[in-house]
Amino acid sequence: MKTMSTRLLGALLIALLIVTGLLAGCGTKANKNDSQGAQSKIILKFANGQTVNSIANMTMVDMAKEVADKTNGQVEIQVYPANQLGNERELAEGLRMGTIDMAYISQAVMENFEPKLGLFSLPFLFNNQEHAEKVVNGPIGRSLYDNLLQQKGIRVFGSWRQNFRFVFSNKPIAKPDDFQGLKIRVPESPTYVNTFKALGSNPTPLPWGEVYTSMQTGVVDAFEVQSTSVGTEKLYEVSKYMAKTHHIMASSLVMINEKKWQSLPPDIQKIISEAVANAQKANFGKQATAEDQDLKLFREKGMVIYEFSPADRQKLVSSVQPVWKDAPEKLNAEDLLQQIIQAGK
Repeated sequence: MKTMSTRLLGALLIALLIVTGLLAGCGTKANKNDSQGAQSKIILKFANGQTVNSIANMTMVDMAKEVADKTNGQVEIQVYPANQLGNERELAEGLRMGTIDMAYISQAVMENFEPKLGLFSLPFLFNNQEHAEKVVNGPIGRSLYDNLLQQKGIRVFGSWRQNFRFVFSNKPIAKPDDFQGLKIRVPESPTYVNTFKALGSNPTPLPWGEVYTSMQTGVVDAFEVQSTSVGTEKLYEVSKYMAKTHHIMASSLVMINEKKWQSLPPDIQKIISEAVANAQKANFGKQATAEDQDLKLFREKGMVIYEFSPADRQKLVSSVQPVWKDAPEKLNAEDLLQQIIQAGK
């Protein structure tokens, strides 16, 4: 009887050890699965220089939400606005080196990495929004974006068009001669610098984040940009006048570091591409309807808005013809410029 009890106890102990081992194995497997789940989380840093409440930044936030929803939270795009990770030139360098995953950067700044993008900033180049869209998001634009991909490791999803740019100042600009000697902030772009030199101004390249204080302290007397940026960043507080020049079409590129892109699974790439395309369309829709509201706000704030007569506008166009001649020659891009012009006919 004692022997039977001993055997029974031994069997129970063996069974207990087996169960314990199984539980431990299950725990290890669960922990391993948890670890794999944590590792599968993808975080992308998406930087821009726009204010938090700008149309562009809010559209980026919506885009990030769409990606999160469609991936059930597997992909988290963290949006960093207002130059939190650096000014646009620094963001472009970070994108190239891979220290920043994604970025929204003005086309003007990106011409420092693909000089032929400077053609898109030629003054009075685009007839209208349709002409611009056909070029910057069509085969012509894609050919230049492919250069960025091959030479700099930067993939361009597309160009987010905004609106034509105006000049804002603390001195009246009611006629072409008023540009003479004007200290004006421009983007870090050779095309912009040469454009305002041709108009007789003294262009000063400065990061966008320095515009408010530069106007406030008199470092510059003027700046140029689309109206939405002036409204969202309250730049009407430091500028008294606006000239409706429509001189250059504003746009920015949404990009990702190519090595980061290639590290993503194909299904994730597809979701991100679709979300960016949806956001691009939404962004322009909002930008297009905002201009009238912006101008109404500026008038309410006491800003004087000048319209140029057809004759005065033609004087501006004539003044910048040297830029049209020099830029394509220096870039060996005369044929490309003709393609852009033909696209508007």
